[in-house]
Amino acid sequence: MSCQHAAWCQSNVQVLICLDEFRQDNGGTMFMPNSHIQKPEGIEDDMEGTFPGSMTLTAPAGSVLVAHSAWWYVVRN
Repeated sequence: MSCQHAAWCQSNVQVLICLDEFRQDNGGTMFMPNSHIQKPEGIEDDMEGTFPGSMTLTAPAGSVLVAHSAWWYVVRN
């Protein structure tokens, strides 16, 4: 898998441990699928985290997510 935005492409990972259940209604993390491969245009201006194509991470409590460090995400309140 090649990275089309080399400045964002790193070989690090982030680990997210869900202490509570992640649901759409309790402020789950929103992310852009495949954003670790190609940075979506205009995403830096999307301060609300509503960029078209974004998804909400849902997972039961105790889940662990290992993600590429270049993924684009926003934590909702």
